[in-house]
Amino acid sequence: MAPTEISPAGSRTWLVRGQNLVVAFSRLRAGDTLARTGQPHEYLLLLADPATDVWIQAGGEEAAVAGAAIVVVPPGDSVLAARADTTVVRAFDARTTDLADRCHNAASYAEPHPGWPRWSRGRTRSTGTACGCTRSPTTRAAKARSAGSSGPAR
Repeated sequence: MAPTEISPAGSRTWLVRGQNLVVAFSRLRAGDTLARTGQPHEYLLLLADPATDVWIQAGGEEAAVAGAAIVVVPPGDSVLAARADTTVVRAFDARTTDLADRCHNAASYAEPHPGWPRWSRGRTRSTGTACGCTRSPTTRAAKARSAGSSGPAR
């Protein structure tokens, strides 16, 4: 399957969706960024590669993340910068229509699937503004390697 988008730096992103989510799988080149402006809902960032080295700015905070981690990115503007070549997976709420409409399989979800519940207003929603990051216990060494470095690769 061809990528949904290719950045000027050569990073590739594939977008696919399910009934309630959009998945963005990206192979980022060092120095490239992924930005969201006015993102209405929080999203999940999965960093599975122990060699991952990224910088994240969101919710008025900045953080360097090295190694495998799960990051909850708050609503609003955010920037993810790869400080080394890496793979990232982002999971968005299906109401993120600018992405949902561009998915390879968007036509399959033109109508709701009857077996899956729709989002409801009664669901608990995050009201926080800071990124939440959970690291794998095996990434402590990677975290120590990145200590003292800040900001994206230039």
